[in-house]
Amino acid sequence: MNLPVDDIRVLLRQFANSPWRDFHCRTEVWSLFMAKPGGAANPLRAAASAPARRYPVAAPHLGLFAGHVTLGEPVASGALLCRIEKLDEYSDVRSDRDGRVVAIHGRDGELVEYGAPLVEIEAPSGTVP
Repeated sequence: MNLPVDDIRVLLRQFANSPWRDFHCRTEVWSLFMAKPGGAANPLRAAASAPARRYPVAAPHLGLFAGHVTLGEPVASGALLCRIEKLDEYSDVRSDRDGRVVAIHGRDGELVEYGAPLVEIEAPSGTVP
């Protein structure tokens, strides 16, 4: 359902003459937000500017770190982030979400302990943890 321009004008006039400080109406197709001075902040703008969430990826066991991503690199869920070598066997450490690499805590050849943070992924705001 589209809201005709004339209906929007009527809503604007009624809102301007009302004691309301803000008005928000949302359907499956469109969203309308109006506010007077002292009214609420635009909820759509607040959602868009919500901070992205950072998720650390921990070492699955003790071993030597071998990185496979670079800082700032976008990654998809399942992407290889690094490998941990233990007794000439390698364990792949993969991303469990889409995002961007914002920190690499391990260095190639460095011994990492079980549970130590290896890489941090920043997921876009609004994604499920």
